[in-house]
Amino acid sequence: MAKRETARLPQPPWVWAPSEVADWLRASSTSRPRRGRRREGPEVVPRLSLEVADGRGPVLLDVLVEACAEVGIRVLRSPPRSPMKAPRHVAVVSLRHSLLEHKVHLHLRFDPPIHPSSAARILERLNKGLQVTKVSMTRTRARLPPRRR
Repeated sequence: MAKRETARLPQPPWVWAPSEVADWLRASSTSRPRRGRRREGPEVVPRLSLEVADGRGPVLLDVLVEACAEVGIRVLRSPPRSPMKAPRHVAVVSLRHSLLEHKVHLHLRFDPPIHPSSAARILERLNKGLQVTKVSMTRTRARLPPRRR
């Protein structure tokens, strides 16, 4: 084939045997198969990690409960045992005290994930009463269900 000559589609077979038709369809279709598309929704925050200097566990939990209540999230220390009694919006919290320094590491897992502005409101509220030294936020995109055809 010359450089400027365009590729032509192969002619359909004269005898319509299944194998010949399959060969013709494969030759006339594009080389890449069509991939399924994923619908992506808004950006969400599933996890939030904080480091608080000179924080005491009970005081820190009280401030965290108030900050999450402003956004409409209930704080749990451990995941609920039965899904029927669990509230709709939950933050599962774990506290770890640093061994060498006077710091507390606070990890929150939101179920379902929250909007970044809600996470920012929680951080603002915590930063008013406590000295937050580090913040780590995991951001992802929420997946939307496939469209119905």
